[in-house]
Amino acid sequence: MSAFTDELEIRPADSGDVAALAELYRHLNPDDTEAPEALRKQTFDRMLKHPGLTVLLGCKCGRAVSTCTLIVVPNLTRGGAPYALIENVVTLGDRRGTGIGRQVVSAALEQARAEGCYKIMLMSGAGNTDAHRFYERIGSRPDEGRIRDPGRGVSCEGIRARLGSASCRISPRTAFFSAEYRDRCRRRHPVPPAGPLPPPPVP
Repeated sequence: MSAFTDELEIRPADSGDVAALAELYRHLNPDDTEAPEALRKQTFDRMLKHPGLTVLLGCKCGRAVSTCTLIVVPNLTRGGAPYALIENVVTLGDRRGTGIGRQVVSAALEQARAEGCYKIMLMSGAGNTDAHRFYERIGSRPDEGRIRDPGRGVSCEGIRARLGSASCRISPRTAFFSAEYRDRCRRRHPVPPAGPLPPPPVP
């Protein structure tokens, strides 16, 4: 189903939108290596058939100007409530700052909530401060840039030290959670301060 807001059409992408998405993703990461056209089409066909995955497009005058990908993940905890990830959020460079991206992401958030997701995570590179500010403006809260294990904040440097491999490449990521989920978690489970990882077991 399509939604119209201030002349912006927000709809799920279909098989005819591969070229439009490729154009949008050039604005997301200009240095990214593009897949060959045949592989793009094959991959996107698999994405369209993937349960719980929706690529949303924001279109004006028939042109795709913004997108994000919503993934709803089945889950056996939290009473069987699913959770959601939102990735690949981008708006054409000349349309940024107009509220289009906010409307597209808001549509994804509404869809995730309608499907009963108990938490929604918006992912971003740790150094992408523009994306962080955007996510905070729409009401999300950061997870303080840490990869977490149960009960302990773990830095990327700590993971490298534990693995004992200088060649290990870890891309720092920051997860932004919907405000209501973050507030609920802070009340129930205060996060302990980060500390060093225990040493790896001796073989």
